[in-house]
Amino acid sequence: MSNITIISTLNNTIKSIWKDAVNDFNTVRLPALETAWGRPYAEEFGPKEGKQEVTKAYSRIIGNTFYRHIHATLPDFAEDATTGRDYVFMGLGIEAKITLGDDTSNSWTGNGFEKTPVHLLMKFNIDATGQIVGVYIAIVDLSLCSATWTEKQLTSNFSTLKFRNGDIENIHTVVGGIRKAKTYLYPTLEAVRTQETRD
Repeated sequence: MSNITIISTLNNTIKSIWKDAVNDFNTVRLPALETAWGRPYAEEFGPKEGKQEVTKAYSRIIGNTFYRHIHATLPDFAEDATTGRDYVFMGLGIEAKITLGDDTSNSWTGNGFEKTPVHLLMKFNIDATGQIVGVYIAIVDLSLCSATWTEKQLTSNFSTLKFRNGDIENIHTVVGGIRKAKTYLYPTLEAVRTQETRD
């Protein structure tokens, strides 16, 4: 089966489950996190807390939540701890990258190690109570794009990924949209209607 067919299958599955996965996080996983912290999100992460700390606390939980929902529909979608990828589906290695932010940011951060070309990119906007209120998801084969991960710096092991306008045809947007700026592409997040009003 071609990579295009595999990516299309994964694309369609994520389209069918993403709202349930977000609702699962907002109504089940987040309250469980708050129980573990012993206090609400707003107290655990005050207004001065950096986005990096919130991302570290959230990314594994969000990733696991989406994995469970995808795997329930596609049993062949499996976790894979091999360096440079997080999942494998029908023989295709997939690297997942999760970031938090809104429509004003356009980059993903990695650990600087070599990665498999196919990436599952996810961006989430979080409100003041910790709930997911905006979502962007895309599947991208970097071997078809001009975008590449930056080299690690002497003072940091992190690398950055940004997409140029010419890459737009090779970005399979699953949730949300994408817009062109002067040089780079910016993801636009789809708003989430939370199914529960939290006190």
